[in-house]
Amino acid sequence: MKNMHIFSGGIAMLLGEDVVEHFDDDITFSEAVGRGSRQLQKPRSPPPFLLLLLSSIVQASPVPTPNDLARRKPSFPSLDDCKAKFTAPPKDKSLYFTGLKARKDVNKAKKYAEDHGLVHVSQSYPAQFTDPGQYDGTDAERRAFQENFSRLYAEGTTGDAYLMLDDGKSPAADSIFQTVEFPAMRDGAKVAKILQFPFSESAG
Repeated sequence: MKNMHIFSGGIAMLLGEDVVEHFDDDITFSEAVGRGSRQLQKPRSPPPFLLLLLSSIVQASPVPTPNDLARRKPSFPSLDDCKAKFTAPPKDKSLYFTGLKARKDVNKAKKYAEDHGLVHVSQSYPAQFTDPGQYDGTDAERRAFQENFSRLYAEGTTGDAYLMLDDGKSPAADSIFQTVEFPAMRDGAKVAKILQFPFSESAG
């Protein structure tokens, strides 16, 4: 039977045999541990290459801080998440808007709805829920999220609906309204008519 080597730590094999105590076959485990403990009282300095190795490991694998974890955004909500948060708009109160690219224009359209007793899609969900900027994911996941919460809003629309368009334009072929919301209202057969008006009416 070969002499047994007992050492502490998973990287002890890198230290070289000069710091590993050799034990005879007849030594007991307790005696070996005792010797190892005594040896640890006077540790030898590891060679420079080991210090460099340990330094590299620490630098390559930083431990995330609580602040780092807090800054991570959640994933986009699923369809089930949207369903759980959704509240259908009142009859004859649904406002849709499309073709508005600037954030200030979108905010102006929302304010118009709120000032005139109408409801926009964001009001059918908890505050900030529909804001894609608070989530993390791909462009495809972002689009799927927008389609999900918009489809639920359109399916919940009843009576008359209102559509605000960018002045002089029609809904783009690939817009959420054209591809998701209008088909949902049409297929649901719960909307009597859609009243269109230009974005300029929301000015002021």
